[in-house]
Amino acid sequence: ARGKPILADSLAKSGLWFNLSHSQGLALCAVNYHNRIGIDLEYIRRMSDVEALAKRFFLPREYDVVRSLS
Repeated sequence: ARGKPILADSLAKSGLWFNLSHSQGLALCAVNYHNRIGIDLEYIRRMSDVEALAKRFFLPREYDVVRSLS
């Protein structure tokens, strides 16, 4: 990667804005006129053992909340 892509000089002052995001083989492009635009695409991974993770890193009361959700 070489930084955020930008429009060519011939389009830079046109008022056209765009933003790109990608994650796990998916891509998203948003285009807007006169206003900057922001987007974010994030693949959500399933966690295999949330309870073990919570027990290791959370405070006891936080861990209890996680346990109550399962």
